[in-house]
Amino acid sequence: MPGRSYRFICLPLFVLMLLASVATLSAQTTNDIGGINRQYWDKGDNGSSGAYVIQANDNMGNPVSILPDSDIFTFSTAQKASIDSAFDYWGDVLGLGAANAMSPVIRVVGQDINVLNANALSLWDSVTTNINPISRIVNSADPTRVDGIDGRMVFFNTSTFTTTPFTQYTGGNSLGAVALHELGHIFGIASGGAAPPAMANQLPPGFFLNTAYTDDIVAPNTSFSSFTGANATAVFGANVPLGEGNSHFVIPFSVMSRGLFFTANGDFKDFRNNIAFTPVELAVMRDIGYNITLSDHFGDTFYQDSNGVQQSVAAATPTKNFGVGTFIQADNLNLLFDNDISANGTYGTGIRINGGQEAVSNQNGQIIKARSTIGNLLTIDQGTSISANGMGGSGIL
Repeated sequence: MPGRSYRFICLPLFVLMLLASVATLSAQTTNDIGGINRQYWDKGDNGSSGAYVIQANDNMGNPVSILPDSDIFTFSTAQKASIDSAFDYWGDVLGLGAANAMSPVIRVVGQDINVLNANALSLWDSVTTNINPISRIVNSADPTRVDGIDGRMVFFNTSTFTTTPFTQYTGGNSLGAVALHELGHIFGIASGGAAPPAMANQLPPGFFLNTAYTDDIVAPNTSFSSFTGANATAVFGANVPLGEGNSHFVIPFSVMSRGLFFTANGDFKDFRNNIAFTPVELAVMRDIGYNITLSDHFGDTFYQDSNGVQQSVAAATPTKNFGVGTFIQADNLNLLFDNDISANGTYGTGIRINGGQEAVSNQNGQIIKARSTIGNLLTIDQGTSISANGMGGSGIL
C-alpha cells in the first residue's frame, strides 16, 4: 500500500543573514540522543535572554538571529519524547556512537506563532565548504560554532501535531515524523548553510553552498534540477528529481518529499514527508559521504516503470530498523520472488509497495512523471520465504 500522506511545510532556507554580534550566553543543557548532542531551548531559559537560531523571523516578521523569549514556548515532556525519537532514528541510520564534544550540537526551539510549519538550518564551514554537521561526522573536522551550536530546528504551532510513536505505517502526523524531515536538512539534504557572524569580514552576507550535496546537482536540458550521485542514481534508476530549494525530492511518499501528486484514482496529494526513509534517500546520504551500508537497509529497488517482462528479485537480509527486503514504487512490473527475503530489524518489511502509478509534478507544476495505471504482477515461488522477523515487522506492506 502507498505511504500515508500528510501535509507539512518547510520554510525556504534562503533568508536574509543578520550579521549582528551574538550575545555570549551561558551553556545550555545538551543530551546524547542517538549520538547527537540534542539541546532544547524552552521559554525562560538563560534568564529569558532569547535563543540564538542562526537566522529566522520573529513573530512580527523581522529577520533576527536571536529569537526573543516572548516568541518562545516550552515543549511538553511528550512532545520532547516524540522529537527525540527522530534523533534516535537518525543516529541508527548514520551509525553514530555515543556523542562527544566533537558531535553535532543541534538546538530545538518552539516558536509561539499560529503557523503550521517547521524549518531547519545549519551553520556553514568555510574550510570543508559543507554544513557543520557534515564537517563533524563525515570530515572529522571541528568547524566554528556560534553559541555552542552547529544547527537548529524551529517548530511552530505544535498543537496540530500528535506525539504518536511512528512505525512503518503510523505516526505520520507526529512531531517525530516532522523532526525526521527537518533533521534530513540538518544532516545534509540542504543546498546550503549560513556563515557564522565571525566570518563577516571574510564573506558577504548570504547563504553558502553545501558542496558535499550540491556538487552532485545538475540541470541538464530540463526545467528542474536533479541529484546525480552514483549510489542514488543506481538505486533510483535515473537522476533523482529535486523540488523546492533543491533541498527536497519530488518522489511520492518519502521523508524528504516536496511535490504534487495525483494518485492512480485521481486524488490530489500535496505530499511533504513520510515516516521511514526510502532507499533513494539513504543512497543520497551515502553519496554525501556518510558511512551507510545500503544492503543493511534494503535489497532490490524498483522506482522506474518497466515493460512487463518478468525479472527475478534478489535475496535480501536487511538488519537495520525500518529495513525493507524489496522496495517497489513503479508500474508495469512483473517480479518473480524465487529467493528468500528476511527483514530482521524493528519495523522491518519484507516487500514494501510504495505506490508507483502516481502523476508527479514539482511545486511549479512541471510534470516529472505521468500517471500510469497498468499495475504490477508479483509472483512468490513455491517454497520461497518472505519474512519480517523484528518487532512490529510486516511481511508485505
